[in-house]
Amino acid sequence: GIQRSKSAGQLVAESDAIKNYQRGQSLNIPVKTFQRKDVLESNTGGDLLWPVRIPGIIQPVPNQQLRIRDLLNPTPISSPLLAYVRQTYFGPPDSASSASAWDGNASGVAEGTTKPEADLKFEMCQAAAVTIATWLPASRQILMDVAVLRGFIDGQLIYSILLEEEAQILYGGGAPNLDGITLVAGVFAPVPGETRIDSLRRMIAQVLAARFPATGFVMNPADWTEIELTKDANLRYIVGDPSTQISSRIWGLPVVQSESMLVDNALCGAFGMGATLYDREEANVQISESHANFFIENMIAIRAEERVMLPIYRPLAFAYGPLFASS
Repeated sequence: GIQRSKSAGQLVAESDAIKNYQRGQSLNIPVKTFQRKDVLESNTGGDLLWPVRIPGIIQPVPNQQLRIRDLLNPTPISSPLLAYVRQTYFGPPDSASSASAWDGNASGVAEGTTKPEADLKFEMCQAAAVTIATWLPASRQILMDVAVLRGFIDGQLIYSILLEEEAQILYGGGAPNLDGITLVAGVFAPVPGETRIDSLRRMIAQVLAARFPATGFVMNPADWTEIELTKDANLRYIVGDPSTQISSRIWGLPVVQSESMLVDNALCGAFGMGATLYDREEANVQISESHANFFIENMIAIRAEERVMLPIYRPLAFAYGPLFASS
């Protein structure tokens, strides 16, 4: 454990004078003068003072709350590769439209006439596991001696992995990263002059037009704050009563606030139907001395990583875009 300076009482109890007195000799204790520097200038507060240490490690800024993963039904998977068949053509033959749901091109026909032809097209899709990782060099002795520091570092590295995961779920640009939902979602175009609240309702309508039941929004906390502060002409709050607990819901749907979402933008979608997050290897921490000269220097490498995949089955189940029309 940590070696601490001995107190005045300990020094006296362990002195030769006390030991001799216990053997029957006369008591002769030399007097030590404790100077100002012994009490105030020592890193440990001097021999007379013991600091009281607050448990844990105080972070200057708390970690961001990560919630987007929970929208995507995280599911374990044993394979690093996922294959699935996706319908890619929705309209009748020779139709240029692929944004509407397939209806089979059925119609009434007169006797003896040619029946309308239906058409279905598919593609084989794959999603591969993506590795998200980071590492940190550390002194082996420090982590062995200060258990709370080891736990703190492990937790911060895991947080770093999950924070990057959340950013990639939204904006990942493809291998070696995830395919971000916002990059393939249906493009939302706000109506000029309308408010944030108006745009959110139109996002729901866009998802419903693709025949998916919208289940929620992802917004930046700054935008949700402006919505909660919106007032009518009589200065009454529109979204809720400030004197009561206001739940993060609008137009009947929950709002997930994430700092990973760009300000003045929002994502609406049928999250459970549109995509699934698969855990090939959940976020974990491993330690090794097998790096450079770490073994002979008593250093260790602490690595955190995870392997996940994000197949986006139905891009039109999502709508993403700005909350205001550009001026």
